Amino acid sequence: MATVPHMYKHEKSGQYRILFRFPVDGKTKQFHKSLKTDNERKADAIREKIHQTLEALERGHLEAPSEAGFWSFLLSGGKSNGSHKVKRKLPLCEMFEKYEKELPPGSLEENTLATYRIHKTHLMRVFGEKAEVENLKLKEYIRERSAEKWRGKSITARTIKKELATLRCVCNWANHPDQGYLEKVPNFTKLAYGKDEQAPQFMTWSEIEDKVRKGGSEKLWDSLFLDVGQIDECLDFVKGNAQQPFVYPMFMFVAKTGARRSEMARCRLEDLNLDDAKPSVVLREKKRDKTVRETFRRVYLAPSLVVVLRNWLKIHPGGAHLFCMTTTLKALLNGRMTGKKRAKPEPLAPNLARYYFEETLADSKWGVIKGFHVFRHSFASNLAAAGKDPRIIDELMGHQTEAMRKRYRHLFPTKMQDAVVGVYQ
Repeated sequence: MATVPHMYKHEKSGQYRILFRFPVDGKTKQFHKSLKTDNERKADAIREKIHQTLEALERGHLEAPSEAGFWSFLLSGGKSNGSHKVKRKLPLCEMFEKYEKELPPGSLEENTLATYRIHKTHLMRVFGEKAEVENLKLKEYIRERSAEKWRGKSITARTIKKELATLRCVCNWANHPDQGYLEKVPNFTKLAYGKDEQAPQFMTWSEIEDKVRKGGSEKLWDSLFLDVGQIDECLDFVKGNAQQPFVYPMFMFVAKTGARRSEMARCRLEDLNLDDAKPSVVLREKKRDKTVRETFRRVYLAPSLVVVLRNWLKIHPGGAHLFCMTTTLKALLNGRMTGKKRAKPEPLAPNLARYYFEETLADSKWGVIKGFHVFRHSFASNLAAAGKDPRIIDELMGHQTEAMRKRYRHLFPTKMQDAVVGVYQ
């Protein structure tokens, strides 16, 4: 926040004076000056002009002269010497630094911050840390990123769009009147990107095996749709191979509620209702409405999941979260186990949930399952294949997009056939 000068009326002279401290020539100086007027309105106008100039100096919009000319510089609103009014161009690294420094705590989720940091790394690397924000060449960025590869594959247009969307968000923040770090933002309109590939429809295990055998990409396993029998078979494997007591309940929970990994990790004991005639869980969402911290959706629980959760709660280590581990176990996993530590329940972080997912399925036929999202998508796909109302599926899944619906819409064969036959006999 900019320095606010203090103004008062001198008792003897009757004139208004001003008092403030400000860094000049590398040292903080105290300025105690007469405004040379006994008119309060005129004095207040001068004080406001000085305040705005100090604010512009703090934001880097003006360059301060030496101490000798500083007072006249303030009285003129920064215009007394044209050589002093230098419009400073904001470097990219400084804009990100200011954004992170002023970001309210808790305003972004940890996974959102992680994605932001990845985007920031690429933006600073390609543009250069000292690049002037107002003069960024966005088209060149797109060309350069499109020519790069990651693990042998070209960077997709979708990824580049997301990176520039992050940049646009931070630029708009810096350009806001409350910030005033930028006078204008780069032009993000009419940018030409390459064409993305449409995500394939969800496919069965045998369909993907057949396509991969014929030369298809291993990435097709991201579109795996496990039928109910395969889900139960996989869960039986997890039950027999889980290294920690929370792993099997964690797999069951995601597979039979369609919860996201982050939603599973956020779930609290108070969200679970196993005693009602219709057992359910309330999932805490972060993606549906960005204007609020959390939204909620209720999912009713399958009887098999209720049994597993009841057994898990009998040995639950304590704490508010449904899935948790002790600090001793976490320290051991991180290689920081030194001496005796008090076992304290701690929420299961999404990254550790991912670790246990991969560890449990590794070196088995189920190792082709790329992540929890396969169980989430299979949850929706099995409901679709059973002919359940798409609106119910949307409500159970939360925040379903049209693009996602298209990926399992082909699993409504009866409804599609009825639509055609009902018109064309």
